[in-house]
Formats: sequence, C-alpha cells, structure tokens
Amino acid sequence: TSLATILVGLVELGPVLLILPLLMIWGWKAIHLGRWYEAATAATVIVSLLMLFVQFTGSTGVNWYGN
Repeated sequence: TSLATILVGLVELGPVLLILPLLMIWGWKAIHLGRWYEAATAATVIVSLLMLFVQFTGSTGVNWYGN
C-alpha cells in the first residue's frame, strides 16, 4: 500500500469517522432517557457504519441446482 492509497481511504472515511462518536453519544443518552426508538435507530446506524469495514469473500449467487 502506498501513502496515496491510505490518504484517499482516510478522506473517504472522514465523514464516517466524524459522525460515529457523535452517534454513539446520542444513542447512549437516548438509552438513559428511555427513548428506545431513538436508541434502536442509533444502534442500527452504528452497526451499518461498522459494516463498511467488513469484506465479503464467500461465493456469490444462489445455487439453485445443488452444484
């Protein structure tokens, strides 16, 4: 990996890295205030954002014929 690749990756992830801590704080406050809908929304968005760091390496497509 080169320095340019790392720099481009950080620029692309910049908004995610800035919003993630604020979203976690908002979700934590919502839990303590008993706002379960907001807390569930924050948790769902956090999990979705963390999925940006997961790479799928399995086989693709549906195996209809059992091959």
